[in-house]
Amino acid sequence: MKKTVFALIFLIVFLHACTSSTVITRIEMPEPIHTTQFSSFDQDLPEHINVWLSDETIIEMAVTWNRELNSIDVSEYGEFAIEGTLISDTYDVTDRVVVQTVIIHPASRETTLAAFDDYTLFNQFFEHFEHPDKDIVQTFFVPSDTVIMELLDFLEMNVETFMNHEAFEIFMADHLSQETISENRLLLNVPNVYVALSGFEIIVDGEIGNPLISMRTGIHASYRFESGHLHHIDGVILSDQTLRSVGLDIFDESLSERFMALLNETGIIWDIIFGRQLTIFVPSERALLDFADNKGFTLNEFIEWDGLETLLLNHIVRSPYSSETLYLNAPLELMTLNDTTLNIDVIDGKLMVENTTVFSSEAISGIGYLHMIDGVISLDE
Repeated sequence: MKKTVFALIFLIVFLHACTSSTVITRIEMPEPIHTTQFSSFDQDLPEHINVWLSDETIIEMAVTWNRELNSIDVSEYGEFAIEGTLISDTYDVTDRVVVQTVIIHPASRETTLAAFDDYTLFNQFFEHFEHPDKDIVQTFFVPSDTVIMELLDFLEMNVETFMNHEAFEIFMADHLSQETISENRLLLNVPNVYVALSGFEIIVDGEIGNPLISMRTGIHASYRFESGHLHHIDGVILSDQTLRSVGLDIFDESLSERFMALLNETGIIWDIIFGRQLTIFVPSERALLDFADNKGFTLNEFIEWDGLETLLLNHIVRSPYSSETLYLNAPLELMTLNDTTLNIDVIDGKLMVENTTVFSSEAISGIGYLHMIDGVISLDE
């Protein structure tokens, strides 16, 4: 009887020893999961994987993952890893790590432009855009639908009208570049200058980590795709060429008519006829458009605005002052035809008129001096 009990105990101990010595020798890593940038995943992480044991058997073992598959940002392409831990009460799974490889393939330019619900208009514009170098564009600066519609409302155009306007091609070329302008390059190289497809110099200033395009347009988000970079911006890039093409047909005719009527009503036209010269501070097209936009006007409403004459008179002085004279005598005060005072000063080497900067000057025979300024002198509105 004792021998039988001893034999049973020995058998149990032996079987336990055999079982305890069976260990995991290999883990079959799951096949990589593939998707394309900006696309969703069409499968889930596996719940079980195959493991090889030292006794040459293969079993399925449960696995728990350290994060969900959908936690991977599909707006970035590349190879990513999700780690998993084996679950077993029988075998030692200490330090046994399962790795699920996730490969996101880069999206095409067309897929990238079409991937965002709030940026559909620019995609529509790009499809309509015709340019010999369109296919080699490397960088896109893309305004949102909201921003574009605000611009079109200001210009009193709809999408179709704008796409058939001469300004459209320039507008699009202002937002594209053949340069490779990555997110890091934008964020870290401040200030910097890049060249748009139109030839316009895109000036980036602001601060490192918070760049501003043309002094006012910020970067909302940036994406790298198969053949370039896309940056969502919170404004629009408007070169002087674009502004002239959308504004001069109004400014040249309507504004000139208002201006000539003003000269006649105030008697200034007779000053010019009899050789009495003036100093006129002329806002740039950008400054006029910005002023109108900030007042909540469309272009036509601005031209018809009752306060336009007063605004124009704030820019005219009934005496000729060259830029050299203004530089040498600053600070000084000049009286406008509206009987308001203009403060002239030189700050950091720049000739300032109120809160505007003179960026060029010209002597006009029979009229006097024209000084181009980067803002509008509103004074007492």
